[in-house]
Amino acid sequence: MNNIEIRKAIFTDCHELSLLKREVWETTYRGIYPDEKINNYDYIKNEEKFKGFIDNPSKQLYVAVNNNKIIGFIEFGEPNRPFKDYKQEIGLFYIQKDFQRQGLGRKLFNLAFEYIKSTGADKFFISCHKYNLNAQKFYEKMGGKIVQVDDDSASDGLPQVKFEYKIMQIIEYDSKYDEQIKDLLVELQNYLIDIDDWHTQVMIPEYREKNFEIDMNKVKKQNGKIYLSVENDIVLGLIIGIVEEKDEIDKLTNDCAKTGSVLELIVENKIRNNGIGKSLLEKIEEYFKSIDCKRINIEVFGPNKKGLNFYEKNDYIVRDMIVSKKL
Repeated sequence: MNNIEIRKAIFTDCHELSLLKREVWETTYRGIYPDEKINNYDYIKNEEKFKGFIDNPSKQLYVAVNNNKIIGFIEFGEPNRPFKDYKQEIGLFYIQKDFQRQGLGRKLFNLAFEYIKSTGADKFFISCHKYNLNAQKFYEKMGGKIVQVDDDSASDGLPQVKFEYKIMQIIEYDSKYDEQIKDLLVELQNYLIDIDDWHTQVMIPEYREKNFEIDMNKVKKQNGKIYLSVENDIVLGLIIGIVEEKDEIDKLTNDCAKTGSVLELIVENKIRNNGIGKSLLEKIEEYFKSIDCKRINIEVFGPNKKGLNFYEKNDYIVRDMIVSKKL
């Protein structure tokens, strides 16, 4: 795998891509596709189709190369055929038989996933032949959920299974999520009560509203930001950061005039340890850097060992109940 290069396809690749597609039809789809379809494969037509992908700005085509030979490719972007309200899909995805089950498929899939995520899409789909069971297992392993299964059709012999992939997005604060934000603040307090018997504050509705109001006022007054992790219009996590001037943070550090401070970093309890906290932290760090903060400080309440371990893994230095990091 170390000798394999993954790069964007170019026009001179298209003849070889057409040959590889036919080879995979023979090794993978013989017995699944009708024999007539495979036997009548049109090399020139498929070569032109690959050239069309390269020419199309809404499409991406990448190849995997080993010893100057193309051994796999993946095409993604706007759907080849419209499906419901999906704006993005992974379309053609082929790997030579000798290089399957070695991690190359995962690398190509992740490349496509990151690109689609960068477009702002919150979901995409993949179509797979109903009787290509090995491919279906791979797509399930990569997190896909079946959203449609075609009936068998005598006319084309190409029934499909469509897999959906949800993409979590990090967005700036939107007031339409206020109630969900308040619920997460409640969850944080309940979590602290569970891990720390010195914390006896009962989270009553009035406190829920007050806690939210206090944080929002600090954000407005101190050049702050709120970022939300959202999937399917549901807030999975949030981070609230504000800017502290030097006279307000002397007790923490003396080496900068402006420091970022995180008031809250919360991830919905049932989905922790999946990278959401790290993504939110990176986003607020990026913001603080953009306004010339030189350090970020975060207060960790009580004996929250999981929280401290999380920050240490992300290069924060622990000092009493404060974790800090130079930016």
